[in-house]
Amino acid sequence: VAKLHLDAASERWAIRPESERELDAAVRLAEVFTKQFQQNRNRLEALTARHWPELTEVLELGSATLLELLMKYGGPVAVARDIPGARELMRSVGGTKLDPEKIELVLASAVSTVGQPPIAEERRLVEALAAEARRNQKEARTAVQRIESLTENEGSVHEMAAVIGKKTAAVVVAAAGDPKNYSSAAAFVKSLGLNLKENSSG
Repeated sequence: VAKLHLDAASERWAIRPESERELDAAVRLAEVFTKQFQQNRNRLEALTARHWPELTEVLELGSATLLELLMKYGGPVAVARDIPGARELMRSVGGTKLDPEKIELVLASAVSTVGQPPIAEERRLVEALAAEARRNQKEARTAVQRIESLTENEGSVHEMAAVIGKKTAAVVVAAAGDPKNYSSAAAFVKSLGLNLKENSSG
């Protein structure tokens, strides 16, 4: 290492500016909440397939309406016992984006589902998973908004955002630093591990 330095083959390691460190932390925080959301959504998928398989045929798995419904009721049995309350909940969460016909389909499926009725502990598990997934979803959205606010006027990120989007541009800069700090485009691509070449006999 010393010889490489004496041969002028090394460069001084620059300390990352605070703006890049802040962006890197924001990106990693968003990844934490996104990963946790995906894990809890997958767990809910297995449980709804067992207890209320028709639900995800009407509402998208991980949607705010589905999560809020499961947070409060935990399964189809409780929904079937409170049709007016469940209808109002879905209307208030889904708003104008949720088709009223879908609401009625969900309510009808709660009454006629072929799923296995959940016991009390299973219902509590569903409620807890739905609540945690919803929290993760909100936190991830807030984190992404923070990333966008940090990159709104950030030189390189702002310039790349028009091509690859704000979040992706932020992730690239967070991972490898500002492209302007590299001697060439090839050096930047290499730092990202994207300079792969095929080595075959043909």
